[in-house]
Amino acid sequence: MPLGTMAALMLTIGLLSGLLPDLPKQFRTRKFYLLAFLILTPVLRMASIGIAAECELNAACLFTLALLCAAAAVLDGKRMLLTVPLSLILAIPAFFLNRALESDAAVLACAMLVLLLLPLVKKPAMLCFAAALVPVFAAAFELLAGLAFSGYGVFELSGQSWDVQLVGAMLITYFFELRRFSGARLPNARSDEV
Repeated sequence: MPLGTMAALMLTIGLLSGLLPDLPKQFRTRKFYLLAFLILTPVLRMASIGIAAECELNAACLFTLALLCAAAAVLDGKRMLLTVPLSLILAIPAFFLNRALESDAAVLACAMLVLLLLPLVKKPAMLCFAAALVPVFAAAFELLAGLAFSGYGVFELSGQSWDVQLVGAMLITYFFELRRFSGARLPNARSDEV
């Protein structure tokens, strides 16, 4: 089973069991819509859109990116724009991790990179948006590296890119739930941070 599908299943179980009661509030949506998203995207993972020989996109990856972008824009559009450069910075190590590690190890390592933003970004929706952007920027770096070193580059958002998005969202969601449950606070939390 792909790691993204497993993450969607774990989030679905958390929503249905009441383990994640604040998740719909954090995204300002209803539980039904989150469940529909978590059920639909693993099905979309199998669909790929080939625009050209050099560009292949995964439907689930695009759908997840679009929904998290819309959620972040509705919650706080200005802070959402500040999340984009942070995701771009994290995409550089994600690019190298994708080249150095096998598929599942690369997915976990790239998804955990987003946790580095915890001291800077306090809202789970913004962190999930960053998790959705990292594999997209990493794919762009892969295209640029191919063009620079071999003269031929491919922009590919595969099912593995969607896996990074969902595993990252799962890690962020459960981190905030554990923090809420334990009553702990992140150090230096200020209301004016992203």
